[in-house]
Amino acid sequence: MTALPRLAFAADGRSQPMWWGDADLQSPDGRHVVALRYAGEPPHGASFYEGRIDGVPVPGFFWAGALGFSADSRFFIGGWMPTRYARKTLVVDIAARRYLVLPLYLRSFTFHWPVLQGVGADTATAYADIDDTLTTTLRGDAPWTAY
Repeated sequence: MTALPRLAFAADGRSQPMWWGDADLQSPDGRHVVALRYAGEPPHGASFYEGRIDGVPVPGFFWAGALGFSADSRFFIGGWMPTRYARKTLVVDIAARRYLVLPLYLRSFTFHWPVLQGVGADTATAYADIDDTLTTTLRGDAPWTAY
């Protein structure tokens, strides 16, 4: 059996691209693993994956592309879809086993609690559901959902 690629993330809050098949993503502190398993792809689109964080299934699907952890490894962030074929951004609080859905999709970002900053705006491939310049400050009253 072939070992799955394991991507280790630096403690800098920057997203990394993930474009191939199944992979395990390791948090900066080495304590958490996000397991992504190929689930399909739309016509002319990026792959999407079922995700588990530390063995616990996360609802919906993660998109291939920009994924990342906060510097302290508490949060995992990535492109996400609740149903086929929406594009959103998911912020997962690993410690509290809860998530927050942002209405737009970020293709590249940095995350330093409490600020999620989109970077690398690409107007040549702009879509209504993508905002690479979005900046979000997460607050205590955000609508988190347990998983």
